Amino acid sequence: MWGTILSGERFSSSEFEALLFRVVHKYTGDAMALLKQPKSKPDPVEHRSTATFVTVVPAGAGSSGVEAYRLRSYATPRGAVESLPGYSWKIVEAARTTSAAPMYFAPVLVNTQVFQDAGGSGFNNPTSEAIKKLKCSGAGKSKDEVELVVLSLGTGLASLTVEHFDDQRFENPDDSRLKNVVNKLRSKVKNIATAKERLEQIAKQFVQVATVTERTHDDVSKRFLEWGRRDDYFRFNPPQGLGDLDLADYMKEGLIVEITNVWLRSPAGQDATMELYEKLREPYEAKKM
Repeated sequence: MWGTILSGERFSSSEFEALLFRVVHKYTGDAMALLKQPKSKPDPVEHRSTATFVTVVPAGAGSSGVEAYRLRSYATPRGAVESLPGYSWKIVEAARTTSAAPMYFAPVLVNTQVFQDAGGSGFNNPTSEAIKKLKCSGAGKSKDEVELVVLSLGTGLASLTVEHFDDQRFENPDDSRLKNVVNKLRSKVKNIATAKERLEQIAKQFVQVATVTERTHDDVSKRFLEWGRRDDYFRFNPPQGLGDLDLADYMKEGLIVEITNVWLRSPAGQDATMELYEKLREPYEAKKM
């Protein structure tokens, strides 16, 4: 994995696409199923109450602040801008495109335009977008009349936000943390100089992801507090431990799982889990009746 990333190469898009085709076919019966079916045709996907959207941007435009296109499984809100007017996106295309982070997968040609993931544009935490969508669908209703419960899953990397992270840390070639990562990966990369440059890019990307995610969380939690609905917003985010893992520790899946489970077993984690369960159980039981 790191040998591929640090050498500047990308992962095999064809293998990933083949997997996506199999998954879509398994659950829809048609590998080319549309993300949003026209009203004249029955939808092979049982959406129930789930409205899904993913975000993409034109390839090469994935910098912070670039407005992203939303690919939706539901009707396009009035005034929203379509990525390809008149084009019907397939589920496979939407999934493949929103996975096309520049460092990992190649961008995707869809119809006449090339797209990539919008993560670099500030959409790693989609909570704000979901609330905007809810406001559109609940137009004319008061906040108390709108059924709304948010579960936000954090990155566990709050310690990597710009408020806690020295932006120069990975720019110093003699930095001990950078040396430690490079030494761990020395057997996996051919060009150490290239590896250091790529590590700096990855580190900054991690900082950006953590920062955007945490700032969105702060903004949304304040909104719920202002609305008097603090009990309708849940944030599951291990407060410590994951930020101590460095970029070479991707194989420590067991440790990552354990850190998460330790938090879930803690009083704070157990309380949050039970509160969310009780919050969701009542409306679920009511709908079954």
